Amino acid sequence: MLNVTFLPSGDSIQIEEGCSLRDALIRAGEEINSPCAGHGICGKCVVKIVTGEVRGEVDDNDCSLACMTFPVTDCEIEIPESSRPGVPQTVECDLSRRFEIKPSTPVDSDSLGIALDLGTTSVVALLAGLADGEIHATASRSNPQSVFGEDVISRIQRASAFDGLIDLQSAATRCINDLIDDLIAASGRPKENILEIVVSGNAAMVHLLAGVSPEQLGQAPYEPVFHTHDPIELVDLGIDGCGASASLRVLPNIAGFIGGDTVAGILATGLHNSDRTRLFIDIGTNGEIVIGKGNRIAAASAAAGPAFEGGRIECGMRAEPGAINHVHINDEIRITTIDNAPAVGICGSGLIEAVSSLLENGIIDSAGKFQRAAEVAAPNKFILTGSDDSEIYISGKDIAEVQLAKAAIRAAIDVLLTETGTTCDQIDEILIAGAFGFNLRAGDLVRIGLLPPVDTGKVKFVGNTSLEGALMVLLSVDICHEADDLAEKVEYIELAGSERFREQFTSTLHFPA
Repeated sequence: MLNVTFLPSGDSIQIEEGCSLRDALIRAGEEINSPCAGHGICGKCVVKIVTGEVRGEVDDNDCSLACMTFPVTDCEIEIPESSRPGVPQTVECDLSRRFEIKPSTPVDSDSLGIALDLGTTSVVALLAGLADGEIHATASRSNPQSVFGEDVISRIQRASAFDGLIDLQSAATRCINDLIDDLIAASGRPKENILEIVVSGNAAMVHLLAGVSPEQLGQAPYEPVFHTHDPIELVDLGIDGCGASASLRVLPNIAGFIGGDTVAGILATGLHNSDRTRLFIDIGTNGEIVIGKGNRIAAASAAAGPAFEGGRIECGMRAEPGAINHVHINDEIRITTIDNAPAVGICGSGLIEAVSSLLENGIIDSAGKFQRAAEVAAPNKFILTGSDDSEIYISGKDIAEVQLAKAAIRAAIDVLLTETGTTCDQIDEILIAGAFGFNLRAGDLVRIGLLPPVDTGKVKFVGNTSLEGALMVLLSVDICHEADDLAEKVEYIELAGSERFREQFTSTLHFPA
């Protein structure tokens, strides 16, 4: 056995020879970026070899990729901050939408509950009083499951491997424990007053949390093992210190890739209680699209991939401090970053704005190809900021990733409109949910062709509806029952294997001229 010590924490772990540094880090509970799930593709898991010998490619600065490096002697390994997940940018709920608070069990003025948005990339939690709905604290963390892959499919595959389901469930519950500690520290409230946690997430995320294999979500007909799940006692999940018999409830799934987060979005926006024609879109690695048209609600999902969350983008990153989130290209290039921190990469909103500006200025054409070579400092690359080793740029490959992602979302929208007999002119409102939409401009979404050519005044950014819907279910037993009814009422439009979807996808790959 070999001893590996991690710096700066000083923690160590015993591993067998042949174990990669990445796997050693995961076993030790150390956080490391690994969006490609250890395939040596993303280049995000850089570590420094301080002492010891390793097998693998090590550069002149003694740095290597953790997933491609294997200790052959005892080692000391330094993990730079740039290789650790940052604190994700959070998006507030719109708590102005009022509803009657009606707890599901008897509570007193000290009783607490947690609403939690279990996202593929980020996890956001909110601590609330069960009697009055007062918000006492919020907290967020990166989803530690990301080390097993940035997208849902990677995690479904991991869950099928030996001990994979246990690893993924443990990562989720560890994150929830950490968030509870954050909430208690921020609020000063007693942990034992927490009586219930309500979780909103996609079907794969809630399956993993419940310890149920999501394997059948990854194969036709892509059905979830459960649509609804009985409450789970927190102690059975390894979440200790809360109230006696405290439990966790997950919002119901509609279909394999339309989960409780979509149900939460419908609840939060009142899509089901409107006589207008409204389109709800939650853009992420998996895009969910819902149309409400009178008494009919139909939903579809499309695998957009991780580009809009910084994945598979050469200088891409999540929406964390230092991420370029706004780009304007005219006579000069102007950028802003999250928290005004020094630029270290570009997140999804910055990527969308950059591509939109490149199109608007004729720097790329509708096929995504660079046209004005004089403005491209290197072949197939447009530099946004920095120089030499610190360049942050948009590459031809990045633009192709955007085309694939936006075409998937747009094709799903078009098919859903066709299936419900709806034209673009008949859409009264388009609601964009989630952290991705928080920094976006409607005109850029129309310019790149992700949205159909609608009046941008119809587009509204509605924040974290997944968290808001979870809070509504937490505070009202009536809304909890309404969520169950909605999951059964929503008509699911299957796109996998759809010839119409394939045709629409192909036809929308190019940007609008």
